[in-house]
Amino acid sequence: IEPTIDTSLIRKLRCAAYCRVSSGSEDQLHSYAAQVKYYSEVFKDSDTEELVDIYADEGISGKDVEGRPSVKRLIKDIQDGKIDIVLIQKFDRLTRNITDTNDFVDLFQKYAVDVWSISDGKVDISNSNGKFMTLLKGLFAQHEREATAETSPEPHTPLASPPPRT
Repeated sequence: IEPTIDTSLIRKLRCAAYCRVSSGSEDQLHSYAAQVKYYSEVFKDSDTEELVDIYADEGISGKDVEGRPSVKRLIKDIQDGKIDIVLIQKFDRLTRNITDTNDFVDLFQKYAVDVWSISDGKVDISNSNGKFMTLLKGLFAQHEREATAETSPEPHTPLASPPPRT
């Protein structure tokens, strides 16, 4: 007798994809479009996962979650139990703020959501070492954002005059 499995009883893993680009420049918009296309295709023929939605914030800084409607919607859907896996390009696409990084790690742990990064693989937050490494990456992402802001003039702002010589 051949065993049979009723596949209608198996629930597919519910996946969310998040993408963000920080500016509206042409290369950033191309990256954004490529991310959306990739996420649209990756789950198309899967027997084990289904794409719930693509959460996308276009031309918005990852400085924090404020002003990012799609990331806030993702958080709510996780809290509502609609998501099993979050797929991201890199963790810093989700946030470039160490406090938010910690909040995301806590959120993912509380709701048993796995996180997969296209560039780094599974984001392991199941133990103290994994959480430490994720927070360290978050700290580096924040530093990179702050260092870039320090060396980049504000858009449409003339460069400051050099201090007077004494």
